[in-house]
Amino acid sequence: ECEIQENEMNDPSFTWPLPNTDLPPDWVASADSRKQQPFFLNHVRGSTRCRQATLRVASALGTILMAIVMSHWVDRTMLSDIGLSVSVMDLVRGLAVGSGVVVALFVIEICLGWLKIVGYREVVVPDESLLINLFWDVLFHIGVSINEEISMRGWILVNTASYIVTFGASTSVAMTFSVLLQASLFALLHATSPGASCVGLINLVIGGTAAAL
Repeated sequence: ECEIQENEMNDPSFTWPLPNTDLPPDWVASADSRKQQPFFLNHVRGSTRCRQATLRVASALGTILMAIVMSHWVDRTMLSDIGLSVSVMDLVRGLAVGSGVVVALFVIEICLGWLKIVGYREVVVPDESLLINLFWDVLFHIGVSINEEISMRGWILVNTASYIVTFGASTSVAMTFSVLLQASLFALLHATSPGASCVGLINLVIGGTAAAL
């Protein structure tokens, strides 16, 4: 049962949206026409998120180890060549770019009516702490970010561009193709995620492209 929960992205036992939630009529009609729960918003118990966060952090450590092994013994390059170096300025810039892209997409989709805010500070289990849940959620996404950034925007991006250059392409052309390739692959890897949609995958391509800048 614990293993099932670790892989669970949305607990269908929770009633959401809550009764009398103000949702657009076409959303409600679309939900009623489906046989399964139509909304997937990472609604899981805090204990489940704790296990998931621990798993993602462990995976992140494995990804870092993979990068060290591949760079040192296979590629014969430095970790800094794939962006894996400690730099306060890089962290600040990365945080600014990542947060900026997410906020911009959020604002645009709110304006277009693709998203609707229906509540604040919700906890799916009434007796759980919001702050503790947020802590596990932040830890979870830090682990996910390390996995994705080092593998996709680090090793794959840099090595793909380097390989394309060997065919006589310029650095700018090679990097452009590499950025588009990793962004598309990034979106493709999320195609089977719960609640995945065409709009969501397009957002991932945009986000993957911006994150590679």
